[in-house]
Amino acid sequence: MKLSATNHSKKFRINNKTAASLAEILIAVAILSISVVSIIGTMLIAQKGSRLTRDRLIASNLAREGIEIVRSIRDSNWIKCSQDKTKWFVIGVCNGASYTNDNAPGKHKRAWFNTGTEKWELSNYNLENTFDANYELKIITYGTADLLTYSSLETPPKSRFYRKIKLQFETNDPTTSSYVLVTSTVGWTDSSGLQQDIEVKEQLLNLQ
Repeated sequence: MKLSATNHSKKFRINNKTAASLAEILIAVAILSISVVSIIGTMLIAQKGSRLTRDRLIASNLAREGIEIVRSIRDSNWIKCSQDKTKWFVIGVCNGASYTNDNAPGKHKRAWFNTGTEKWELSNYNLENTFDANYELKIITYGTADLLTYSSLETPPKSRFYRKIKLQFETNDPTTSSYVLVTSTVGWTDSSGLQQDIEVKEQLLNLQ
């Protein structure tokens, strides 16, 4: 009888140890699971933040490029039309028409790269929404470089970015204006499906 009681006591202690071990394992698994979920969540947040930072950097550069495109048009007109500084924003030849004023609501321009003349040009488009397909930038290969430009062709692959440019001259007539306020807006849809945009403004002078 004493032997039986001793065996029963040993079995009871073993069962207690087994139960305690299982409980410890379950607690450890729960803690590990919570830690893994937290780490994955942190990584996803960091990845989303990194993607948004990258997109903002790209959009900022594209918006800044919009300003530089307008500046290059002004500068090239100064050179080719040096005899008449009122022609600082003509389209094409010096005796051609000037770019129109965009003071009216919804009036903007699209910048596109003319591979024939190897120059940037502007075309009118009247819509306020940055994310309209007519402001969408497409990827074209020119030489060894890829350019993001507006294109009416369906062939070039689309990017995720849109750009619109507004020219607001001092007066309604560019030929009599001493400056133009350029607003370049770039938009995109982020990974969460939210619409984002960045706007850059600069006043360019007509140094007659």
